[in-house]
Amino acid sequence: MPNRIPEIRLSDDQQLQLSQKLHKMELGAKDYKGNYDELHGEYMDMYLAKSRQEVRTFPWQNANNFYAPVLRSNVDTYGAQIYDAMFAEMPRVVGIEGSDAADAELLSVYYFDVLWNGPILNLRQLSNDWNFDTNLDGTGIVKTRWNRDMHLHRFQEAQERVTVKSTGEKILGQPITEQIVEVDYVESAKVERVNLPVVETAPVVNVYPAPGSLPSMQWPECPWFFEETYVGEEQIHNMDKHGFAHMDELKETLSETEPSIAQRNRDEDEDLGSYQSKTARVLHFFMRIALPGQVTLVDDEEKQQFFMKDEDYPEEVVITYLPDLKEEHRISKIVPLARIRADNKRPYIDNRYNQIPRSWFGQGLGAKLRKIQKQTNVAFRQMADFGTLRNMPWGLYNPAVTGMLKPNALRPGAMIPVQDPRGVFFPSFHGDHAFQIAWLNSLQMWQEKDTSVTDFTQGRAPSVPNAPRTARGTLALLQQNQISFSFRTALYAERYRELFQQIHELHKYNSPNELVFRVLNKQTGAFQTRRLNRSAFEQEVDFQFELNPNKMQDQQNRMSMANLFAQYLPLMVQFPPAREFFKKTYESLGFKDFDQLLPMDQLQQFSQVQAAQAAQAEGQPGGAPGGMAPPPPPVGAAPNIADFQPQVESPQMDEDEEMISLA
Repeated sequence: MPNRIPEIRLSDDQQLQLSQKLHKMELGAKDYKGNYDELHGEYMDMYLAKSRQEVRTFPWQNANNFYAPVLRSNVDTYGAQIYDAMFAEMPRVVGIEGSDAADAELLSVYYFDVLWNGPILNLRQLSNDWNFDTNLDGTGIVKTRWNRDMHLHRFQEAQERVTVKSTGEKILGQPITEQIVEVDYVESAKVERVNLPVVETAPVVNVYPAPGSLPSMQWPECPWFFEETYVGEEQIHNMDKHGFAHMDELKETLSETEPSIAQRNRDEDEDLGSYQSKTARVLHFFMRIALPGQVTLVDDEEKQQFFMKDEDYPEEVVITYLPDLKEEHRISKIVPLARIRADNKRPYIDNRYNQIPRSWFGQGLGAKLRKIQKQTNVAFRQMADFGTLRNMPWGLYNPAVTGMLKPNALRPGAMIPVQDPRGVFFPSFHGDHAFQIAWLNSLQMWQEKDTSVTDFTQGRAPSVPNAPRTARGTLALLQQNQISFSFRTALYAERYRELFQQIHELHKYNSPNELVFRVLNKQTGAFQTRRLNRSAFEQEVDFQFELNPNKMQDQQNRMSMANLFAQYLPLMVQFPPAREFFKKTYESLGFKDFDQLLPMDQLQQFSQVQAAQAAQAEGQPGGAPGGMAPPPPPVGAAPNIADFQPQVESPQMDEDEEMISLA
């Protein structure tokens, strides 16, 4: 049987009053949102570098219609930077409040190798979509739930049939027989329950917050909101099985859905025919209302129970609302949120690129670059149109003199017959693109100031004149760029931490008593079965992200420190406390890999080489094998780095480190 969540039953009058209230809330939220959804469509066209005017008619028909991919370049670069800063090192689970360390380690493997990297949730792809929405629109939203849907699984099962047959021969008067085994394949089917978490994006164009909400999806910052969804016939059938009311009436409202972005990008004359999907509109309200009935209050001191009407105690509910039905049929289902989420938190996580003070809506790269994008397009089109005029100028002629009776279209290599070419005049166009180029450089400068996405961050040499060309100047610009980027990366990490906390809460109340998955040991190539007991999900844990938005700068700093250490190697060898001094200095900069940079065994080896060089210089035995030793370095010179090279590289995985595969 489908998993039915008990809903709240209202009288006809209560349903009608609530339906009228929700209708007014819907209109108010859409009015508050204004033209946000229209702007989203414009931002998508900007990202796709798709001009809304397919044919330009000014200054002439079919004028240049080039669209510079300014927004796409910034969105893609910024998204890659965010991902690299957050996931260059895989996050891990940290136990708190007496949690078991072994369980925390196994949870890290499960969450970040199975769920993140594996195909179960495909969280990596969802992360890209979430970041894309955030960076483009300014607000990105994901939602979580536990999936218990039932699916029919059809398969073939082999059944053996054994028959005994005589061979026709006899031994000692007894017939000889043989067994014949035949295999029949019987088709079987069984219903299996999906028992996994689900994470989905909720496009901001489908989410409508209460007017005046603050930047959060949770109460009280956001008193209420609703998500507008579109369901097809199959989804309506599934909702009917799960106890949603008025599904027959909802089927009658099925209509052709507004074309998607992919469909709008097709040729207009392409006939979609029967492939056009039909959907019905459904709103899911998350809000607090007072439910009918009584609640029990317990006085902890007196141990007495009091019964009061719960109108005094509103609670969070999820209301499924059918806006296109008659008022008396619009309430499909009301479920207290606590019956869905034990933590009573709304299953939505919102992220913002740039938070506007006292506003629910964020500002993204689309809004930041909207006007710059338009001006860049204008500058490029003007230069292209100017080039067209110079290559194919317009002219003046006297038909009475030339003999031309009608205008002739010019084209490369065209021969136009005239009686007297002296009656033809082609104006000459003088000038260059200096103004447009200066204007484009100015636009790029303002774009970089506003977004912190520069040529350096995109891995290119600077194209703006007078830009720094030295390593020190480049590093200074990168450092300035990372100030803003580091701040925003930390905010993104908080949202991801909240996402994994919600996934952990879902497992706490919904996972089976034992969760089984397989581990692939890269060294042996063998699979190992790993188990997580339900008690592991009941522990309080935190998710730790190793953020490194200054990766390029850190690498440069490590190289500088390595070169500095190389000059003081003799001091570290002869005076061990010097090594500890340099180690503390190195760690004070935030680095933790000093022992990897200067391994003690290599330092001792270098010390032995130095001793052998000194002995050889004094003519004493004890040099290198065979009596050959490299010549000593000049007095006062730094040791040869070829003898000892600090190890500036990424940490390597342990030999016994494991990878995860699906069970």
